Amino acid sequence: MASASLSDKLCCPICLSIYRDPVMLPCAHLFCNECISSSLDHQKKSGIYICPECRAEFKQRPLLQKNLKLCNIVEHYLSFQQKEEDPKICIMSPGLAGQTYQPDLKTHRKSEKPTEPYDSLEENKCLIHNELLQYFCFEDSAFICMSCTRNCKHQGHRMETMTEAFQKKRTTLSDFLKKIRLHRKETEKRLRKLQEREKRVQGKATEIKERVAALFKDIMEEIVILEHNVINEVTRQEEQLSFSLNNLIHTLEMETADLQAKQCYVEQLCSMTDPLTLLNQPAINTDLEKKHSDNNIDDLDEVSIAVALQKSFSRLSDVIPKLKRSRGFLVEDASDMILNVDTADLNIALSTDLRKASYCKEKYSRPHHPERFMTQQVLSTKKFSSGQHYWEVKSGNAGDWYLGVAYNSVERKGDMSYIGSNNKSWCLSWVDKEFLADHDDEHEVIKTESSTLHFGIYLDYEGGQLSFYELSIPIRHLYTFKATFTEPLHAAFYIDKGCWLQIGN
Repeated sequence: MASASLSDKLCCPICLSIYRDPVMLPCAHLFCNECISSSLDHQKKSGIYICPECRAEFKQRPLLQKNLKLCNIVEHYLSFQQKEEDPKICIMSPGLAGQTYQPDLKTHRKSEKPTEPYDSLEENKCLIHNELLQYFCFEDSAFICMSCTRNCKHQGHRMETMTEAFQKKRTTLSDFLKKIRLHRKETEKRLRKLQEREKRVQGKATEIKERVAALFKDIMEEIVILEHNVINEVTRQEEQLSFSLNNLIHTLEMETADLQAKQCYVEQLCSMTDPLTLLNQPAINTDLEKKHSDNNIDDLDEVSIAVALQKSFSRLSDVIPKLKRSRGFLVEDASDMILNVDTADLNIALSTDLRKASYCKEKYSRPHHPERFMTQQVLSTKKFSSGQHYWEVKSGNAGDWYLGVAYNSVERKGDMSYIGSNNKSWCLSWVDKEFLADHDDEHEVIKTESSTLHFGIYLDYEGGQLSFYELSIPIRHLYTFKATFTEPLHAAFYIDKGCWLQIGN
């Protein structure tokens, strides 16, 4: 019992065999020099070295300290152990490195790392029966001799000759190696593709950033020009008024000086006490009427300034799309579209600007029209047959709604007329507090929570793309349809009870 206990104490935690050239890590755990060196070599790529026993981490490869005292203990133990009944040493056979022989079933173990086979023939003999090791016991993972096969400890176990076991294991490993090589090849191919894709993404992002920066620089330059135009108008009025005011001020200053002189002269006359002297003075012009009117000068014309400002805004609205196109941004803003009253169901109320639709319990009195829906829907007057377009829609926080696009040839009544329920329409719907993507009566649930009631719709007609975005911060992509559009598309809306939808921001 004491020998078995000592044997366990002298086992390397990695190969599970008696220590060979034992060394110690800084954490005080002991291993075979070859075992721990191999383990640290495998950890080199990660940059972090870990003790296999206590999992202590080292940022640098730890120094291995040879334990001479333990070397002596192992050497003495092995010399005495040769006489024991149950030896526990690493027995290696040619071509089958990495296995340990132990005749006791309770102590049979398998080496977890391959080692070089011994050259001596004596090392390939059974230590119990002194016979050549010819068989391999699969249950005990041990090499045994002919006498061992008759031992009751191995009876009923699956055994093969070492040559057969060797060939089978080599075949298994060879097949596994082929799989590893194939899988590695495929993995490396995927890795190269992903790395190339990452480079393309980074390059495209850099190019778009540069175009965005250039676009805003163009817009700022245009804004500066328009700002100068408005300021110049204010300056022109200021200078014109200042010229008139300066002339009037100069005239009034001269009149003030003349009046002051007259005042002094009259005061002198009034101070005379001799009647003869006063009466002999020449007559004075007593006409003091106002020669100039201050009301003839206007103030700054703020209305004309406001007109100049509005003109600048209009100019900016016209020039921004041109600047966008010059920088490669081809999406056109379609948020100025209006709803077609001739397609609106009688239970849909439209605002005076025809940009907002809401459900109305009482039916509106509208003339009959062949394009009018009978299913609480309405289309836009604007249609898209080419190009890239974008518009925004706001919704109420109650009721269900659908928003999307449809051909004008879509049915006007019946279940097949609802947008998303036929092959002529595509839509995003909000039903029972849940987003759905609908087309041709097929529905896909979009697993996300709504954080805003503001949505952006992007349409690329030639590219066959219809995308929906939630205009939260940051903007969140909800769903994209891919299709081949064959007819002009109209913006389409379905409004249920208690709901409303509005085009524009």
